[in-house]
Amino acid sequence: MSRTDYDYYIYHTLTQIRDILQLGFAKEIREENLRLAENKVNEQNFIKQISDYTDELISKGGLAQSQKHVGTRVSSCLVRAGITSFEEYDTWGGKELVKIRNFGGRTLEAATKIRAWHERKQRD
Repeated sequence: MSRTDYDYYIYHTLTQIRDILQLGFAKEIREENLRLAENKVNEQNFIKQISDYTDELISKGGLAQSQKHVGTRVSSCLVRAGITSFEEYDTWGGKELVKIRNFGGRTLEAATKIRAWHERKQRD
């Protein structure tokens, strides 16, 4: 998220809070903002986890150095599809994943390696 997008998000959120407080819906807006914030944290943690796994796979030889950008593509595609955890990711099959925009064969191959690396880390 760029700084400009973040500033707009904060401004928009504060404007919504002000308007809703004026209408007496403080509890609803607080719960909605907490839910949105929690989703954003989960999304950012998932993206960081995929990035870390990609770096580890590259250092161990599981992925070529030239595939570093593929980890970013994997996380971007998954988050765009609403997948923000490996538990959600595990419920998707290969045929469903390739239907996601920009999720082609190389991305699927890298995503499979990242998923396997995650499972290995969980066992250890």
